[in-house]
Amino acid sequence: MDKYVCGQCFDDEFIKDFITENALRKKCSYCGNESEELIAADISKVAEFIEDGLRSEYSDAVECLSWESAEGGWQGTTYHTYELFDEIELGVESEELLTDLNDLLPNIDWCAYDPFALSQGKELIFDWGQFSDQVKHRVRYVFFRLDRQAKGSQTFENVAQPYEVLFRIGDLVKEFGLCKVIAPGESLFRARVHHCEHFSTVADLGPPSKESARYPNRFSPAGIPMFYGAFDIDTAIAEVYDCPNKPKRIASVGRFENMRVLHILDFTNLPSYPSIFNGQTQDERGPLRFLHHFVNDSTRSIKKDGREHIEYVTTQVVTEFFRHILTDGDGNHFDGLLYTSARHEGGICCVIFCSNEDCTQNREPLKSWTVLREATLSLNGKATIHRELP
Repeated sequence: MDKYVCGQCFDDEFIKDFITENALRKKCSYCGNESEELIAADISKVAEFIEDGLRSEYSDAVECLSWESAEGGWQGTTYHTYELFDEIELGVESEELLTDLNDLLPNIDWCAYDPFALSQGKELIFDWGQFSDQVKHRVRYVFFRLDRQAKGSQTFENVAQPYEVLFRIGDLVKEFGLCKVIAPGESLFRARVHHCEHFSTVADLGPPSKESARYPNRFSPAGIPMFYGAFDIDTAIAEVYDCPNKPKRIASVGRFENMRVLHILDFTNLPSYPSIFNGQTQDERGPLRFLHHFVNDSTRSIKKDGREHIEYVTTQVVTEFFRHILTDGDGNHFDGLLYTSARHEGGICCVIFCSNEDCTQNREPLKSWTVLREATLSLNGKATIHRELP
């Protein structure tokens, strides 16, 4: 087949790299992309590279499954090559390219090497789904007392009891380097939307007090206040303003600084999503695949239609685990989380585990006669801005 394909036809970075290293032509036969440099590799060679990746986790069903005509054929899950492209998320849009790859790859029924067992990543995803369903719809406050034989409970070998999926998550965030430190003096912005008055005090712009935390949020149940903010003003406003059809409003945005070192779990910079073509085994790729799934599930946009109180439960439970149980490699408990904004592209949000009583203004000492502690955040009253919203 005398055709050549460029890296722009694929999403996978490892396939792109292979094409760059083996480029022989200056024009792509599929997308028409042209360059003065060599950019396109022989499609047959690219197909061989893709086959090598597939065979790292999939095999011919003849080698792994039995065939029973009376039972409908292969006794297990199989894939035609086209279906396998979807299963591995090949990320190719060109139908011509998909057809040629399908023709160049072996005409076999593919199946997983171990067709009767979940991969480590899929097993963790399943366990996470089971745990989420459990705390949302079955048992919420004593889930740590249920064993794996409890009625309605299903778990696999990765966890002995349903709640132990939390400890697996804890292991993974440390394994993949998500434990970060924020040095004192970082700017964190928190917005409040209102009609006419201007807010500029920590009482108005800081997190709620324990008595005022009446509503649940993504990471905090009612009654447990936390600081929700962002690293830039636009994201801070976008996170609290979603009613452009209502009368004109004003956003007051306070600039806070952390008064001490903050130990943070950073979910905004996960290692690249694992590719089947990167030479890693499923055991290495599976946990990272799960971690991506966990972060996406925990930070997805949730419609506020009344059911958000249920949907928030799982992330609230996990947050309590991060706050009170998990520690970093030096034994430090975590002070908060960083996550990607679902409302402002490129924005980074934070939730800091503190209430209004843990905040001060203009770096003044905490005014408390009963507790001797250092303030977590301080509002710079002079840096407060007020912005009219559409």
